[in-house]
Amino acid sequence: MADHISLKVKLDEDIRRFSVPKGITFAELHSLVSKHFVLAPENVQLKYIDDEEELITLGSDLELQEAKRLQPTVLRLNVYDAKSKRHTSDQPTAQYEAVFVRDVTVPDGTNVTAKVKFQKTWSVKNTSSAPWPKGVVLKMVDPKDDQLVVLGVGAINRVVGPGEETEIGVHLQAPSRPGRCVQYWRLFTEDGVAFGSRLWVDITVTQDNAAVERERLERMRLEEEERCLAEAMAMAEAQAMAEAERAKAMAEAEEEERRRYEEARRLAEEEEFRRRQEEEDAKRKQQQEEEERQRREEEERLAQLERQLAKEEAELRQKLEQEECEKRMKQEAEAEALRMKQEMEKEMLRQKEAARLQEEAEEKQRRLYSKYPGQLNALAEMGFTNVEHNVKLLDKHKGSLDLALEALLSGQ
Repeated sequence: MADHISLKVKLDEDIRRFSVPKGITFAELHSLVSKHFVLAPENVQLKYIDDEEELITLGSDLELQEAKRLQPTVLRLNVYDAKSKRHTSDQPTAQYEAVFVRDVTVPDGTNVTAKVKFQKTWSVKNTSSAPWPKGVVLKMVDPKDDQLVVLGVGAINRVVGPGEETEIGVHLQAPSRPGRCVQYWRLFTEDGVAFGSRLWVDITVTQDNAAVERERLERMRLEEEERCLAEAMAMAEAQAMAEAERAKAMAEAEEEERRRYEEARRLAEEEEFRRRQEEEDAKRKQQQEEEERQRREEEERLAQLERQLAKEEAELRQKLEQEECEKRMKQEAEAEALRMKQEMEKEMLRQKEAARLQEEAEEKQRRLYSKYPGQLNALAEMGFTNVEHNVKLLDKHKGSLDLALEALLSGQ
C-alpha cells in the first residue's frame, strides 16, 4: 500500500516482517517491536545500517525519518536486548555512541537568503557507557554535495560524560541557487573513528526580488523554448507512432500467420503424441497382465510348497513325539525296575537285621537261663515270662526263688 512501509526486523536469528504506516513515530515503532518480541521496552535498542555501512542507533523521530529516507521501500532494523548475554558477548558494539537531541539554531526547513552566512548548531547526547574524549569534531559525510560552503567546523574540547548533553556546530554559507539544500555531518574522534547518528542541515535557499524577477523571466524563456521543442517532438512522435502502427499491423498479420502454423503443428504433434501414448498404454497394460499372471503362478507355487513343508513338518513332529513317548516309557520302566531292585535289597537287609536281632535275643535268653535255669523255668510255669526282669529280681534276692516270687506277686 502506498501509505505503508515494510519492516524487516531481526533479533539474533529471529526475523519478522511487518507493514506499518509511513507516518509511524519512533515511540510507536519501539512499542510495536517490544510487544512482538516480548521484550521489556526499557531494554530494547533499535539500529539500522546507513549508506556508509555503519550501524546507527535509532532514538528519535528525526533519526527514524532519516532511516526511512535511506531505506524507502523496506526498512531493515536490528533489535538488541540490553539485558541479553548474547548481545553483550556476540554483538559488535561501538565504544562511543551519540543521539541527536534538538536543533539549537536553524531548524529543518528554515528559509535562508542566497549566499548568506549562518551558524548551524545541534544538541547531542552521550548514550554510551564511556565518556567521550576531548577533541570530538564534526566531519561532512556527503563530500559530493558542495552546495553549502563550509567556513568553519566546531569541536568539543572537553570530556563529555555518559548521559550528558552538549552542543556542537558548523559555520556555513548558503549557495546562490534557490531551493532546498541538505547536507550531512557526523561526529568523529581525533583518531578518525565515526560514531553516533548522522546530523544534517536542511534549509530552503531564497533570493531578493530583483534576482527572483530575473530568474522568473529566464524561466519563462526556457519554458517557451521547451514548449516549442515539445511541439516539434510531438509531431515527430506522431509520425513515428503512425509508422509504428503500420509496422505493428504488418507484424501482427505475420504473427497471426505464424500462430496458425504453430497451432496446426501443435495439433499434429498432440495427435501423434496421443497415438503413441495409447500404444504405450496398451503395451503397459499387456505387460501388467503378464506380470499379474506370473505373480499368481508364483503365489500358487509358493502355497503348494508351504503345504508340502507343513505336511512334512507334521510328520516329523509326530515321529519325534512317538520317539519321545517310547523313550519316556523306557525310562519309566528302567526306573521302576531300579526301584523294585532297591526295595528287594532293603527287604533282604531288613530280614537279615531281624534274624540278627532274633539271634541276639535268643543268645541273651540263653545267657540269662544259664544263670538261674531252675528258678526261671519255675517262674515261667507260674506265668512270669519276662526273663530279664525275673533275672534282676533273682540277682536282687541272691537267687532266692521265694523272695523273687514274693516280689512279683507284690507288683514289683
